[in-house]
Amino acid sequence: QDWEGSLAMRTPPAERDMKGNFDYAVSLVRNGRRAKAEPYAANAATNAQAKGAFRFQALTLQAYIAAKDPEDFLARIAALESQKDTLAAKGDGPVELDKRYLLAVRDAGRFVYSLSTKPEILPYVRALTDFTRKRLMHPEERITYEARYLKDAPGSAEAALRAGVFEKLPQENRIGKY
Repeated sequence: QDWEGSLAMRTPPAERDMKGNFDYAVSLVRNGRRAKAEPYAANAATNAQAKGAFRFQALTLQAYIAAKDPEDFLARIAALESQKDTLAAKGDGPVELDKRYLLAVRDAGRFVYSLSTKPEILPYVRALTDFTRKRLMHPEERITYEARYLKDAPGSAEAALRAGVFEKLPQENRIGKY
């Protein structure tokens, strides 16, 4: 797209216009003017009328503009977890709130990806994707079973019973989590 042309046709929005400030900041970022976009993104993010997903997207844009590198950006996004109550619907419990937060982070990755067609954006998108993936994964619980080796083992179960193998070896309790 012709981002430079679209920016040339725009005028800076009024301070009260949160959507206009957000769109203008996005246009500036797409044209490589991150520093100039900062006040417009901040205006959109701190507007009292901004709610839910729009507010989170504006905060994501603000974090992207202020970030020095992908790690700094990810730290800023992780700090937005304290804002996740703005994403809540009436009657949401903590699990539903976490779900909404992770969906918002996933959508933030899509949004950040849309900010540029240049490869420099990819580490920022990858940071958000990895953050979401790590939060969704539960720690793996490894269950092991120790197999014992019996030298000169009998050839069948009947032979093992006759030889008294089961009385000599400790009994295994294999009932448990698998």
